[in-house]
Amino acid sequence: MLSGIDRAGSAPALLSPAVLMAFFESRASTRKKCGNPCQTWGASMISFSLTEEQIQLQQTARKFAKEEIRPISFEYDRKPDPRDCVPMDVVRKGIELGFSTMTIPSEYGGGGCSALDFAIVCEEVAWGDAGLAGTVCGSGRLGVSPILCVGTESQKRKWLTEICANPNGAYLTAFALTEPGCGSDAASEDPSAGVRTTAKRTGDSYILKGAKCFISNGGLASLYVVLAKTDITKGASEGLSAFLVPAGLPGFSIGKIEDKIGFRLCQNAELVFENVLLPQENLLGSEGDGLRVAMDALCSDGFLAGAIAVGLARAAFEAAVNYARERVQGGQPILYHQAVGTMLVDMAILVEASRNLLWKCCWNLDQVGPSVPLASAAKVFCSDAAHQITSKAIEVLGGYGLMKDHCCPNFQGWAHLVPCKSAS
Repeated sequence: MLSGIDRAGSAPALLSPAVLMAFFESRASTRKKCGNPCQTWGASMISFSLTEEQIQLQQTARKFAKEEIRPISFEYDRKPDPRDCVPMDVVRKGIELGFSTMTIPSEYGGGGCSALDFAIVCEEVAWGDAGLAGTVCGSGRLGVSPILCVGTESQKRKWLTEICANPNGAYLTAFALTEPGCGSDAASEDPSAGVRTTAKRTGDSYILKGAKCFISNGGLASLYVVLAKTDITKGASEGLSAFLVPAGLPGFSIGKIEDKIGFRLCQNAELVFENVLLPQENLLGSEGDGLRVAMDALCSDGFLAGAIAVGLARAAFEAAVNYARERVQGGQPILYHQAVGTMLVDMAILVEASRNLLWKCCWNLDQVGPSVPLASAAKVFCSDAAHQITSKAIEVLGGYGLMKDHCCPNFQGWAHLVPCKSAS
């Protein structure tokens, strides 16, 4: 029986083998029957039941992760050249399934799905590989959300329709804010701080000059949303603007492709702008809308990173449970050992708590509107939980957890990268 609560935390002081087995098997049975916990939209109260459409989305994404991503994930993660780490054939399949356009309204050719629908899919894709979720699902939020946020109707018709049409078979987007000397201070009201990339107006055009770094999908995207100063005498709230920059424009080049310790199926690169000529219609919204775009992207990044973290955490937890069922010590599976069982229960609690906070963030985004504090909370809590869970998974596996031919070292490498995406 369960008895008592440890003073240092919430772990039960006594965990019998029967209780442990019942806990994990009932959890698996509930997941199989009902899917992941979520809210039902359109109701006045919060429900934890998936709709039929959400179940279908989840099953489609889960099958894609299991059959297309998992078999090649570790192979691509270990390729020595970072330029070879993104399996574009798998990316194309994810795009064809609509995972990168599902939150685009249906009138532009997208799926018209809610933030929760997107989070359900993103968790499943991240269970397969966190980096690939960043590539496919990240494209569907960070490069799309700014157009939805401040874009004119003509810009939405042109660019969102083109994204959904997927003319090159692998149409990805990217959001470019971070620079070598600018990251979380992009919102600074000090004109001498923040973004250094400039967009100087000349007649009915702009001249874009500067550089960005660590940009997800850099070198792979067909369209980039780039933040630049249109007035260097003002702070971010008035001087920062956003621009739509198609790949291949004269003066726009890709610099260094980053060689990361994890998350390698998502390519991060340096972008270089050397007097890139942009027409007036490529200004997203109006001059000075850049900070609004950045804050909206921060909300998108919050639940995107949260969903990736939950999928990663679940993958590490499941790997630890499966190993604990099979590894026998002292005449019984280590699942029944008090120390191991306590760790596994703590991991399960973190997975469930992370998902619930993520779902709250999605509910708020769909029902109330964007909330930077809530999105940041979801990102921070979920990514921290993923880091704890992947570390505990390595402890459960012992020596095997340190071997490169096992999944856990990859999981921990991914977990280190999730909280570094954008800012909180």
